[in-house]
Amino acid sequence: MSKYKNPSLGLSTPVMSTTSQDILIKDFLVRFSALKYFVDKSFQRNLVWSSEKQSNYIQSVADGCASSSMIVACIRSALDASKQLVESAGVNFLEKLLSDGFDWLSLDGMQRRDTILKFVNSEISLNIVLKDISGKPYNCQGKYFKDLPLAVQHSFLHNKVHVVTHIHTPYSKCPIIFRAINDGASLNPQESRTAIITPVSDKIRTMAETTYQDVWPTIESFNENKIKRMADSEALLHMFMELMPEIQEKDFISNTHCDNFYFHGENKHHLANVPKYRSFAHAQDIISLAMDCFRQQRSGLKKIPKKTMWAVVYACREI
Repeated sequence: MSKYKNPSLGLSTPVMSTTSQDILIKDFLVRFSALKYFVDKSFQRNLVWSSEKQSNYIQSVADGCASSSMIVACIRSALDASKQLVESAGVNFLEKLLSDGFDWLSLDGMQRRDTILKFVNSEISLNIVLKDISGKPYNCQGKYFKDLPLAVQHSFLHNKVHVVTHIHTPYSKCPIIFRAINDGASLNPQESRTAIITPVSDKIRTMAETTYQDVWPTIESFNENKIKRMADSEALLHMFMELMPEIQEKDFISNTHCDNFYFHGENKHHLANVPKYRSFAHAQDIISLAMDCFRQQRSGLKKIPKKTMWAVVYACREI
């Protein structure tokens, strides 16, 4: 592996690089199957593409004009780089991925890959026009891939997608690359700050999307699209900011204040190592009590207003 000396650390630092290639879809499906391709929920956003956006992307692939690349990190070389930098948390995480059979870590293109897989696996039908191997157009609207003529299937599977692979990229750099790729593009503030490596990021997202996923539909303004764009995680963030006395910046409207809540623990791996997170567990207990109260809301009744949600949170804090 190419490397240079970092005088400030006295360590050999890996030289990161990228490779790129066009891959036939039939080969892409094998190389980047669910068994080989890992989506890191600690910094990736949710799947949010509409049917229209999925159709537009598949059409661009079929027309040979899909310009956006799939971007992945090679896990094996990432592990080598993380070992060189003595990043124990990254080493442990990547070793686990390798032992589970994964070869690639998603950095960008998760939505595009998911759309290709769902289309070819006949999980979605799209409003597109494909061509058969002779170039004759075929209207696919309302049809699943498995029901298309074999000549159309064959033609689509021999289209190409572009893949960029990051080599010797330590795990600590992966969320930074993800944020840089999406900077100023489609990430909203919560999706961006979730990609910060901090001990609270994954905890908040897991609570929002798993532990309390049944609660959000009972609260006013939490529709499906907003939840996909992490409005649930952002709501929990605001609760923690309000309930933790060591957090002095409590202006929820300020993205800077919200970002700082995550930055307090950047590159730390345990809550105990971050003084600003001292009361996180206590705040979590209060939120759990509030969520149990919301679950008492019977189905069919009017949704809980946001001001009532906060009143319940404050009441649980006093309890």
